Amino acid sequence: MKLNLDKDLLSLDGKPVDNGNMAKVLANTLASTTQGSVFKFYDWAVKLWNEGEIEIDRSDKMLLMQFVESSMQLTILAKAQIMAEIDKLAE
Repeated sequence: MKLNLDKDLLSLDGKPVDNGNMAKVLANTLASTTQGSVFKFYDWAVKLWNEGEIEIDRSDKMLLMQFVESSMQLTILAKAQIMAEIDKLAE
C-alpha cells in the first residue's frame, strides 16, 4: 500500500498550517524518536521527507498507527489528520 502524506495539515478553521506538510511533520517525528524499529523508522523518515510517501503493508500500517497515536511530540491536530490518511489505505 502506498501512503502519500504530501499534504497540508489543516488548522481548526480548515486553513493550511504554516510549515505543516504531513509527510515532513511525520518524518521529523520518526527521525527524532528514541524508541522503535530503528532502521524502518529511519527509512520511512528519509522517504517521507524526500518523496512525501512510503510503501507499507498491513503490519506496517498498524505499527505506524500505534506510533502516531502514542507520540508525545505530535499534537492531536496532527495525529488526527495523519491517522485519518493512514486509515484510508485499503488492506
